[in-house]
Amino acid sequence: MSSPSRRNDTTNGLLILFLIGGVFSEILPVMKRVGETVTLYANKSWQNSGNFLWTFGHHNPIKAITIVTNGEVTRVNGTRFDNRLHTDVENGSITISNLTINDSGIFNAQFFLETGMHMQMLNLFVSDNTVISIEVLEGENVTLDTGVKELQKDRKVMWTQGPDFVGEPIAQWKNNITSIDESFKGVLLLNPHTGSLTFIRVTKNYAGVYCVKLLWGDDPYILRKFSIKVFEPVPIPHISSAQANITKPLLNDGSCHINCSVRNAPELTLFWYSRGKKINQTSNPDISTNLSLPLVIRNEGIYSCMAANPVSNETIHVNSTEWCPPHATDSSTMRPIIGGTVVAVLIGLVIFISYCYKQIRNQGAENWFNMGNMQQETTSQDTNVSEGRNDAAENQGLLTNN
Repeated sequence: MSSPSRRNDTTNGLLILFLIGGVFSEILPVMKRVGETVTLYANKSWQNSGNFLWTFGHHNPIKAITIVTNGEVTRVNGTRFDNRLHTDVENGSITISNLTINDSGIFNAQFFLETGMHMQMLNLFVSDNTVISIEVLEGENVTLDTGVKELQKDRKVMWTQGPDFVGEPIAQWKNNITSIDESFKGVLLLNPHTGSLTFIRVTKNYAGVYCVKLLWGDDPYILRKFSIKVFEPVPIPHISSAQANITKPLLNDGSCHINCSVRNAPELTLFWYSRGKKINQTSNPDISTNLSLPLVIRNEGIYSCMAANPVSNETIHVNSTEWCPPHATDSSTMRPIIGGTVVAVLIGLVIFISYCYKQIRNQGAENWFNMGNMQQETTSQDTNVSEGRNDAAENQGLLTNN
């Protein structure tokens, strides 16, 4: 078994030999995300060569990571990939698992063939899984933040437009000099202290994906991806009566029907609220169709119809007494009220008459009793008078006889 020092000498010798006699092909970009696995392939015509070398570097691929000689793999210790790297001898590929952002860089495959040494270079970009979503109202400013508080002079910042980090460059900061693409002049501002990018009065034309790559020297150390959504201001909802669309039996149930509508737009939702509580809502991804949301009012009060998207909203308030006729004008609903009132009045009248009758009866009995007593007193008095008269007559007769 060869010693580590001898193995390193062999590695360096092979690398120098391959670099001298190699023939380069184009550099191919490879995009991956954190935690994923990548397999890097070289030209298929170089397979089964049995002799090849893979090197890596964030900018210059000069460090060997795996060596295959006569079909035997020589493990290179001390690489950043360690046990995450697997070498396939048959097709000459390498596989790296559980990728990190720092795995971004250039990989160089060097194959020794009878026709000479051939090289294939691949540029691997490993981005964060998180896409930072930004929702903004059209006409406002929006800033894409790099997460850096202060840039160092040896740092570089590159902003690109597109779903990956090899898209069209639109702004960069390098050697303390800021440059903006001509098509974005007057629209973009790049902060020379943080590398953050600001859109001035953004419009829907600038919605999309933007990526930033911060380099330390020539090595990427921060990769961020942003998705910008630009929304129009929400239109004001419109209230109308829905009575014409309601059948007659429903109109006679004592309720009132109104409708709220608004011009539809992306991610727009229409709501009805009562006393701060949501009653119902509706939305439709087909923006060619207006949104409409009916409401049945059975109780008097203030109702609110709100149209909202992720960044703005408009609300209109409805007083039920202004849109719904009072129940007294509906003869069908007034009949039971009138009937109940008449019954109540009749019951009250009967109670009153009964009370009066009882009072009259009580008063009459009392009068009758008093009149009886008076008659008895009168009769007694008359009797006494008669008796007095008789006594007088008798006395007078006796006097005469004497």
